[in-house]
Amino acid sequence: MDAETKENLEKSFSPKEVSQIEKFLDRGFSLNGQIVIASIFLYAKDQGLDVAEVLAECQKEWQKNWQHQRSDIRGDIDTPGVVGYNNRISVVNICHVLAIPLLSRIVEVETPARSITVTTKPINCTWCRIAMLSRGYRMRFVALDGSEIYTEWTTSSV
Repeated sequence: MDAETKENLEKSFSPKEVSQIEKFLDRGFSLNGQIVIASIFLYAKDQGLDVAEVLAECQKEWQKNWQHQRSDIRGDIDTPGVVGYNNRISVVNICHVLAIPLLSRIVEVETPARSITVTTKPINCTWCRIAMLSRGYRMRFVALDGSEIYTEWTTSSV
């Protein structure tokens, strides 16, 4: 496990709990994956949840998703394409079951309107996230308030 991540966990958890978390993360999670999952444990602690509860939910996502990934991208929510999307879904699943609201910010990327140019029908891109983006293929915008979803745009250069 990354030394800084371990240090942050040691500030909040008992040595036994840190050992349990470290054992899970030492399954070969990427550095970004370690940070995200450690953050889940820290936020869960703030919510008064037990380490065992969080480990149980993480284990479910391990079985569904993470065990099938290469270690350099395992758990990394910023990995491009389907793997990153699946990693974000895993984090959302864990946070949803454990009722951890703060980590919803991980998947809601605030994009200022001036950062992107879209030539199509008008859309308020002030606060949206790009759910799927590939060069030369479809792009999917989702307004953070859920009011607008556009799926058939084509990107020319990303």
